[in-house]
Amino acid sequence: MEKIDFSELVKKVGFGLAVVISEKQLSEDFWEKITFDQCKLVYREAFRGSELRQNLFVKMSEKANTFNDWSEIYSCVLDNKPDVSERQKIVAKLMEKAQTFEEWYEVNQCSYIFSDGEMKKTALIRMVEKAKTVGDWFKVYKSCPSDDDSKKTALTKIRQGGGTFEEWLSIYSYFSSDELELLALKKMIEKEGTFDEWRRISMYPFPDKNLKTIVLTQMASKAKTFNEWLVVYEDAPLNSEFKKTALTKMVEIGKSFDKWFAIYKNPYSNNELSKTALTEMIKMGGTFKKWLSIYRYALSKLDDELKKIALEQLHKSVILKS
Repeated sequence: MEKIDFSELVKKVGFGLAVVISEKQLSEDFWEKITFDQCKLVYREAFRGSELRQNLFVKMSEKANTFNDWSEIYSCVLDNKPDVSERQKIVAKLMEKAQTFEEWYEVNQCSYIFSDGEMKKTALIRMVEKAKTVGDWFKVYKSCPSDDDSKKTALTKIRQGGGTFEEWLSIYSYFSSDELELLALKKMIEKEGTFDEWRRISMYPFPDKNLKTIVLTQMASKAKTFNEWLVVYEDAPLNSEFKKTALTKMVEIGKSFDKWFAIYKNPYSNNELSKTALTEMIKMGGTFKKWLSIYRYALSKLDDELKKIALEQLHKSVILKS
């Protein structure tokens, strides 16, 4: 069998598997110099319950100093079904190292994976102590059991809070309470938000048509480009003022022959939009090459009306010498 140098082996199979394959040939010096990140790579390849994996966990533990280090060990070990002793040490270290709200929130999430009630209880207490923003209190709310007093406290803090647009968007997408949906929308309006952000909101279901009107009003107030007005048109209810305004704006802005043709070809374009697209294409004139392409498209789709119009436009482009 051919002999492969370790560096070549790493290139072929990756560092982690290369170490597993070469374990018995590697020197003590190699194991002394192996880094935290390298340990993670090898751990993922090592057999569960093997001496190699146990040794790697010890090495990672020795090199881990911060919460983030133990969080990485948790992620690494979780993918490989941790032993009981490994799980216990990870839980203890995460709780020992956690300081910030986000770190305690991560501990809380870990408690679900490890089914550790005490870990979850402690994490929730620390989260309540450290929560400051609307986003923090929203995470507390989601993490608390329905009968926990902290859930009521979190709800009160959410109602009182300032918060960012993104935080209120998360709250809006989570709650089904009319009061909180309206509060979230009100807060997002105060924060302005971009067209794309309001577009994301429009994708959520609207049990109350008044909520949809609020969102469309914000989108229309922020729409500037042809494509943005097209989105408003597509999202607006049939025969609504939003639809009429959007179509008017598209005609004012839309000076691209190709964009109108793309709308005409779109199978989701309604009759009104398709007719407008065709009218605008005719007004723009277009080149012989473009109308020839449209004529061939009409032939392929058996679109007699479009074929007739394309042929008329092609006739206008031809000059016959007498």
